[in-house]
Amino acid sequence: MCGRLVLIKYATVDGSIAYYRMWTGKGALDDIEQLKKVFLGQSRFDIRPTQIIDVFTVNPATGKHETTGMKWGWQPEWTNGKPIINTRKEGAAQNRMWGKAFRERRCVIAASHFYEWQRREDAHRNVPWMIKRTDHDYMYFAGLYVKRKLASGEEVAEVSILTEPGNKLMTEIHNHGGNAGRQPVFLDEDIVPEWLNPQLQDSEKILTLLRPIEDGEFEAEMLEEIGNDKTHTPPKPRQQNLF
Repeated sequence: MCGRLVLIKYATVDGSIAYYRMWTGKGALDDIEQLKKVFLGQSRFDIRPTQIIDVFTVNPATGKHETTGMKWGWQPEWTNGKPIINTRKEGAAQNRMWGKAFRERRCVIAASHFYEWQRREDAHRNVPWMIKRTDHDYMYFAGLYVKRKLASGEEVAEVSILTEPGNKLMTEIHNHGGNAGRQPVFLDEDIVPEWLNPQLQDSEKILTLLRPIEDGEFEAEMLEEIGNDKTHTPPKPRQQNLF
């Protein structure tokens, strides 16, 4: 499950705000500087579903990497229910709803951390944790997106993040609810360009780009409070740290 994100951006030499580091895979090098120029804005400490998030794609017409804002949550046209913020990796390639996007509309969502809540006997409410990579580098979530027209004629882009069964750490933290034990699907930096490649439409080959996240690749910090975007306040850690 992935339902809250953190995206920390860093000041560049010229005073603008941008990503500290982009991926370094072959085939993406020519576009890195352009991407850095596009990603401007403040850090976000509580990115929530239905909000606009930064998404990496490739423009099929030009073959160039682009960045765009998309609404987090894929709203099926046949229902007015909650938008789908996460898509299970298992079976997505064959699913009638997700299959075409899996082949043709893949994207990447960058994050520096994400939150998950743990049910504990020693707490009266679920306890938030902040999960990050052990090397403290950016995470690249694998996503699928759709573009559609509203009744008003406006075109919107919506994105859903792929999930998979969690590793030991995530299973211990994400221990309740219908999606218990799940975690977002990550991409290694050198795989990002191929994942975004619109020419790759073989579902079996696409699946080979996704690997399970092994134990030891994450670390987690127990929080007193998650971050707040309205006050621009970062997460507040607790003294106790279990993992």
